[in-house]
Amino acid sequence: MMGKHELREEWDGYTGPAAAAAKPAAKEPVKAEDLPDEAAETVEAAAEEEKNDPAQLKDLTRQSIAETFRHLAAQAREDKEIFAPTLAALNALVSKCQDAGLNQIGLEQAGFDTLRELGLLKEGGSERPPLAHYALLSIDDARILVRVLPDNIIDCYNENINKPRGQPRYLDSKAFWSGSDNDGKGLFRRFDLSKDDDQIDFVQTLIITAAATGALQELRRFDTPAAQNDAKLRKPQRSVFKPK
Repeated sequence: MMGKHELREEWDGYTGPAAAAAKPAAKEPVKAEDLPDEAAETVEAAAEEEKNDPAQLKDLTRQSIAETFRHLAAQAREDKEIFAPTLAALNALVSKCQDAGLNQIGLEQAGFDTLRELGLLKEGGSERPPLAHYALLSIDDARILVRVLPDNIIDCYNENINKPRGQPRYLDSKAFWSGSDNDGKGLFRRFDLSKDDDQIDFVQTLIITAAATGALQELRRFDTPAAQNDAKLRKPQRSVFKPK
């Protein structure tokens, strides 16, 4: 069965680089009776397994559609359940900040569309990230990418992903998490939210960031919007520099 990532790419109209190449002529399906006994048994078993796969839609009846959805929905919830304890611990720390008056700090889940809009997914990328869920910490106008792992582990990317980047960095590349900044430091910080010291360090980081972004927000009262560009209404000016 196709993976979730692959399925979503095709659903959005993207089928990967392989689809751009000419498709080979369709081959006649291999019949079980044309194979040796052992191979025939393997083909028949695979066909029977696919036929009985509850995730495979059998027909377009109301019952079949509903049953297939129920199975896939249950499987999707089971796949994500492993991240629930970590997300609960993360949510609790963000809530503590909000209870203390830091309402500019928020948390949201980062789905496929969000990650793609942020330029973090490369179309047709062959490498896949490790088993993880992604979330975004918002602190005023800054957004911090969080890789949520099982067992109360989170990785917080050091850069504000809202700001422009010189070179694209894609989440589906191993280098995204293994690289370093200009000072040679890792691009993310890891916190074990089951440990008190790491909880304090994490919240301390949130407070420092919120203080810095809050000060910048206050200075925005001095911003002056750019005047409407009327360059098209003016005649182009000749350069004052003359060729030698």
